[in-house]
Order: sequence, then C-alpha cells, then structure tokens
Amino acid sequence: MGIDKLAAFLEIEPEKLSGTLLEGEYVATSDLDFCLKQVID
Repeated sequence: MGIDKLAAFLEIEPEKLSGTLLEGEYVATSDLDFCLKQVID
C-alpha cells in the first residue's frame, strides 16, 4: 500500500518528492523510481 501511495504522489508532485529525497537535485522519474525500489527492496 505504501508503494501505491508513493506512485500516486509521484504522479501528482514528482518534482517536490525528488527535491525532498535528493536535496534539490532533479532526476528523471524512472531514475527516482529505480532508487526508491533499491531502498525498499
């Protein structure tokens, strides 16, 4: 359920989430998704 909520949030405000996670660095959504999968797994 957490992953579903995260995916929904990414669709709404991907820049805000990426900024929060990566201290302002911009990354493509696919790269961010990959990083998140590594952390979750």
